[in-house]
Amino acid sequence: VFKFNDADSAKAGAEAVQKRLDEQISVYTDYTPDEMYKLNDAVLITKDNWVVFAACSDNARAKEIIEGLI
Repeated sequence: VFKFNDADSAKAGAEAVQKRLDEQISVYTDYTPDEMYKLNDAVLITKDNWVVFAACSDNARAKEIIEGLI
């Protein structure tokens, strides 16, 4: 969870998180193929000046929870 000073900064932060996620996907694709669903379906939500990222075994549920909080 990241809180930024404004929406423009949050957008830049979300882009940085997405870049990091893409890098992790490329690194771990062959290393842990059975766990890749966590990264491939990861949750990245930006709202106002907040960015929330989650990668877990139940990303759909994580998304529901996050959307209920922000």
